[in-house]
Amino acid sequence: RLWMRRSVGRSTSHFSPLLTPFCSFLRLFCLALVLLVLTVVPGCCRATNRSSGGKRANRKPTAGGEDSSRCGPAALSSQQSPDTPPATSSIKSFLARHRRLVKPSAAAPSPVLGSLFSSRQSPSVNVDPSSSSVTEPSQKRLKTAQPHTPVAQEEAPLTAPLSVRIDVTAMGNKLSAPEQQMLEQLEGDKLGQAHLLEPIKEDKKAVKKLLAELIKADKAYPGGLQNYIDRARKLLAESKAGVNPFEGYVPEIPEGEKLDVGSAEFADFEKLGMEQLEGACFVLVAGGLGERLGYPGIKIGLPAETTTGMTYAELYIKYILAFQAYATKKAGKPVKLPLAIMTSEDTHARTVELLKKHKNFGLPADQLTLMKQEKVPALMDNEAKIAPKEDDPSGIQTKPHGHGDVHTLLNSHGLPQKWVKEGRKWVVFFQDTNGLIFRSVPAVLGVSAKRDFAMNSVTVPRKPGEAVGGICKLKKDDGSSLTINVEYNQLDPLLKETGDKQGDTADPVTGNSKFPGNINVLVFKADRYAETLTETNGTVPEFVNPKYKDATKTAFKSPTRLECMMQEFPRLFKDTDKVGFTELPRWYCFSTVKNNVKDAAAKAKGGLPPEAPYTGEMDMYANAGQLLSIAGKAVGSEVVLGEPVEVTYLDIPYMMGPRIVLKPSFAVSIEDMKEKLKSGKINISAKSTLVLEGDIEIKDLDLDGALVIKVAPGAKAIVDGLKVSNPGWEFVPLEQPDSADTALQIRGYQLKKNDAKEYTINKGTETLSTP
Repeated sequence: RLWMRRSVGRSTSHFSPLLTPFCSFLRLFCLALVLLVLTVVPGCCRATNRSSGGKRANRKPTAGGEDSSRCGPAALSSQQSPDTPPATSSIKSFLARHRRLVKPSAAAPSPVLGSLFSSRQSPSVNVDPSSSSVTEPSQKRLKTAQPHTPVAQEEAPLTAPLSVRIDVTAMGNKLSAPEQQMLEQLEGDKLGQAHLLEPIKEDKKAVKKLLAELIKADKAYPGGLQNYIDRARKLLAESKAGVNPFEGYVPEIPEGEKLDVGSAEFADFEKLGMEQLEGACFVLVAGGLGERLGYPGIKIGLPAETTTGMTYAELYIKYILAFQAYATKKAGKPVKLPLAIMTSEDTHARTVELLKKHKNFGLPADQLTLMKQEKVPALMDNEAKIAPKEDDPSGIQTKPHGHGDVHTLLNSHGLPQKWVKEGRKWVVFFQDTNGLIFRSVPAVLGVSAKRDFAMNSVTVPRKPGEAVGGICKLKKDDGSSLTINVEYNQLDPLLKETGDKQGDTADPVTGNSKFPGNINVLVFKADRYAETLTETNGTVPEFVNPKYKDATKTAFKSPTRLECMMQEFPRLFKDTDKVGFTELPRWYCFSTVKNNVKDAAAKAKGGLPPEAPYTGEMDMYANAGQLLSIAGKAVGSEVVLGEPVEVTYLDIPYMMGPRIVLKPSFAVSIEDMKEKLKSGKINISAKSTLVLEGDIEIKDLDLDGALVIKVAPGAKAIVDGLKVSNPGWEFVPLEQPDSADTALQIRGYQLKKNDAKEYTINKGTETLSTP
């Protein structure tokens, strides 16, 4: 009728008597046809099932006990009333199949664990009138068919394995999108970690706990967990094949400076470096605990020396503040020097607690950044399968990734880029338990500035074969080169393989190796460092070091992991970036604390540096005495120190002289110290203890005992004709070692304060002398 009206307009009324009966007949015919189809088709389907030899009838029933055939009433929900008319059932079945074919559906859950987190209560097909899709018991859905293009598809099974079916609907627990994505990754062939799910697949809470740990690892690693596994498989394959990472390289002596402390050349570099302090930034790698030392706390919380009780954390921050005060004075304007500290899961909370307790040791909060390093999954075979925890299969084993992560963390925090925008020029990296390293910073900055090094490694002389990496310049036949650290166990074989049949031998003049020893103290040119981080995200090349069970290299003794080292950064630089080194005497810049008492005693017996808390402390006292002597000699002041006497604690011998503590506020360099010493005589006996803090000028001093001088900022002390003699302070063996503080137990002695002369000057200038 509508068509007729639109066709002939008002003339439609002439046809009405004939058109009305025709339309009524057409409606009745269509209704009869629909009823015929709805009545006959289900019967045909049942007849087809019977005539097919029972193939459909013999199909395994679903978990609900109903036929899983997709044709006819059996495909309907088991919750449907048995009184429902067949026509209605057929309509619902038809609609369900129609929607499945023409409507796209959401991503299906995991085929293995899909039913574990399903919102279904019945294994049969559910028809939701409010939804445009149908959920199968297996949680699989058919792909969307193209319009007018019927595609025959294999029918998917309607039930998941009964062993993993757990109804969690009542618990209200579903997978989040990240959990679902991780679950699919785990079961995929590419990631290949389905073994983690097998022992816990029936435990909902365990699966969610596992997924949470994996998601955390995925977020922490650049490129995600898949990138970590891909890298691991490649490196593990190379390790098994015995691939030489230095293949094609020939080692040569690198470009750099070897400085003689106290020489005119050294003085020039130090003066130049003092000018660079204004643009310096500092990064402390502090992810380690003191367990290896026998100390339960964080290593930067260990006292560097017991005379004042100053911890490594306080010592480092006081140096930065002293550099800042010097730069402020020279620049004539306020200068702030930033410090970033990389912590780990083991040390972060305790580092925060230490700094909070001591109010950052005076460093303003806006100059301090803490960056927490995450661990990486441990791997249990050459296929890079992640190792589950032995006592908890819902967790994974993780291990430290190495201090190379410091570059990635700095980049993710945007600090180097920020520092460059602020006009800063240098980034200084240092380690957690080397109390001497800040003595070298000005001279090393001077070398970096003069030689235009993009990266400058602070080094010390090393003996051939010593367990210290060597800085080498590696050249290829095409003329390209790479200046980088080569580990001591790789250096000798590399030299022998490339023509030097003698390997890592001693220089006939110095007795040291031709390749300076790396101590992992690095100075970067800030702009090139920031640019390279932006280009590479700071991800330094990794390595893997599995401990194989046998020569077949098919099984590990224990899980391994990928590692990275901060000194590998030159691999990210361009060929035009200059990389070099600065070699300084060990006594001047390097006395690390890393060995327990037993290992330290064994090293001392073998003629090697013990590198224990006891010797690290004594080296600081000896260093201060030598610096006073060098500075005094340069300005015509006679400095006489008592002859050292051998003492032994915990089977570790040491030649101990006077215990001298020069706080950073007294002098930040030898050049700075020269201004504090005037022509005169300084005599300090071997049993004496001297502590100097603040602006102090020394003309004449005779000390046989203990003397402490503390000067507040803005005040000054002049020591002129001061003579001090008292019983002093002394180190004595622990009377009850088991009950003593752990920091003392690992030293074997304690400080006994008999008597001392102490001066504290808070304002003005005072002259200290003896009448």
